[in-house]
Amino acid sequence: MGFFLGTLLQCFEWRRIGVEKVDTEEGLGLSLPKAKPLQALFKPHESMLN
Repeated sequence: MGFFLGTLLQCFEWRRIGVEKVDTEEGLGLSLPKAKPLQALFKPHESMLN
């Protein structure tokens, strides 16, 4: 899991959708999911395309 997450963070540029702050309110459930899911845009780093 750590390798997969590291690859996603290192190989892509991430941007938020919208300008509002991230809502950190917790939803209901055993694993405490977010009440409002995080939405993001991504694109590959230029170095990954060559």
